[in-house]
Amino acid sequence: MSGLVVPPESLLVVRLGAMGDVIHTTPAVAALRSAFPAMPIGWILEQRWAELLCAKYALRSGARDCSRPLVDSVHIVDTKRWRRSPLLAQTRTAVLAVLREVRENGYQAIVDFQGALKSAVIARLAHSKTVFGMKNPREQPAQIFYTHAIRIAGAHVVDQYHSLAEAVAGRSLPKCAAALPHDERAEAAAEKLVSQEKLFVLINPGAGWAAKQWPAERYGEVAKALARDGLQPCIHFGPGEEKLAEDVMSASTGASRIRSTIRSSSSWVVGSIQCRSSNTKNTGCRLARPRS
Repeated sequence: MSGLVVPPESLLVVRLGAMGDVIHTTPAVAALRSAFPAMPIGWILEQRWAELLCAKYALRSGARDCSRPLVDSVHIVDTKRWRRSPLLAQTRTAVLAVLREVRENGYQAIVDFQGALKSAVIARLAHSKTVFGMKNPREQPAQIFYTHAIRIAGAHVVDQYHSLAEAVAGRSLPKCAAALPHDERAEAAAEKLVSQEKLFVLINPGAGWAAKQWPAERYGEVAKALARDGLQPCIHFGPGEEKLAEDVMSASTGASRIRSTIRSSSSWVVGSIQCRSSNTKNTGCRLARPRS
């Protein structure tokens, strides 16, 4: 099915996670924002990634500003917790509260950038008559929940998401950079840890499941190679990944360019990008996945 002839008056973006996937989606949403600056746009995602869209202490809905530059509303879910305790009354209460919040916004269209069964179900439960998704989603059953299944184009996922956004808009869209929030506290913390005299690289060795986990020894070799090239590697890790970060640090054989291991939230990652971009003329955010 093709896109709309007339763009929607309001839009809900569904991309629940994870960090890299959310960041990869932001250029497509930024293109929609550029083309339709007055369009109310909401985004539904997991709690742990909310700071990629909205600064930690900022309001999650209302007038946009530098602390929430891209969307008008950020809707939070916690599907991992809900799956652990699906029969608890508080789980049911939380699910219904999110659905009520989304439905009260009356989004005219919804676009599922994730292509998973759970994201497609959430999109459908938002009660919009128009739900966009990919013709060949990551999980094929997701397609049954879409009213508009779009055949996407592009080799890279960023380009694929852009083509899906163009279907929503019903026209070509400009290519836009990711729009990340400014968080003064996170940027100040990042600036203390990251030298401003050289470029730095965040190494995130963690993965959602074992099949995606690259060995710590290989990350150590990457860190040493980056250091030899004059870059500053910083190991970023989340809760429960302390041992992994230590193994990567050990595998790097104490390369002096590795400043520290950083136990941080997504706001630190955004802060490190923003503090660098505010102090250099040419800054780009690049995400790369290692190959075995």
